[in-house]
Amino acid sequence: MEIVVVNVDPHISAESFVGQQGVQLPTLWVPQVSNPFAHDYGADSTPSFCLVDASQHIRAAGHLDSRYWRDQLALR
Repeated sequence: MEIVVVNVDPHISAESFVGQQGVQLPTLWVPQVSNPFAHDYGADSTPSFCLVDASQHIRAAGHLDSRYWRDQLALR
């Protein structure tokens, strides 16, 4: 499994959030104005997650809080 943070918020606010949470993962900024990513993957707020399997099917999606991120990162 590979985890990539995808953020549709303006780069500055997203970068601040990632830094505050101590997330040390690859981060992709996808401006919602110019890209349908958020709609296609059901990421309608930040933070959200979407689990895509090897066959490119969405297996889970939802919203995350900072405690969830810390717990998941501790498993790595």
